[in-house]
Amino acid sequence: MRYTLLTSMLFIAGCPNAMDTEAYPLENVICTHPDSPYEAVVNVSVDDDQTWDEVRFYISQGENDWDTPLWEPDETTPTWDTRMQLYELNCREDYTYEFFYMNQDD
Repeated sequence: MRYTLLTSMLFIAGCPNAMDTEAYPLENVICTHPDSPYEAVVNVSVDDDQTWDEVRFYISQGENDWDTPLWEPDETTPTWDTRMQLYELNCREDYTYEFFYMNQDD
């Protein structure tokens, strides 16, 4: 056990840049049913080191599709974020989502 741990520590120490960089954007989606099993609350946030004109979020399940823009970062919230209350979305079943990052062409 100590040999494996020491080997891992040496490997990490030998690659200093491996732990310094984060993969951006950092996307976070949390789906819950706090009030009713028939209404989902979806909290979405994106942390990115690039500047975007707009970030959009799409989520779908079965025949249902929803989309919304995320609120831009400001002095109180450093991430793009939104909160959705969705009827007919079941967090316990499979669903898909996607983010779209947009900049206007000059």
